[in-house]
Amino acid sequence: MAGNNSSNDKSWKSLEFIINVLREHERALSNSIEKLATVAEKAGGSTTGLDTKLRDVEKKMGLLQKEITELNGYLQKDRKKAQ
Repeated sequence: MAGNNSSNDKSWKSLEFIINVLREHERALSNSIEKLATVAEKAGGSTTGLDTKLRDVEKKMGLLQKEITELNGYLQKDRKKAQ
């Protein structure tokens, strides 16, 4: 059983690492979106296509945030059951 606990710990650490990396990417994407929005504002009305793409990216970011939050909640719940 001790080997199984070690394996579970490694799995949890791996999943936590993945979640942390996803959060870092989420922050980087958010920063990029903010910069892109600033560029779009400065460019004026000639950014209709860019505005649409920016909204699409924002929607995808929202979905990614939701999925990360759900995954984190699931992992926390599952970890409590394992203890």
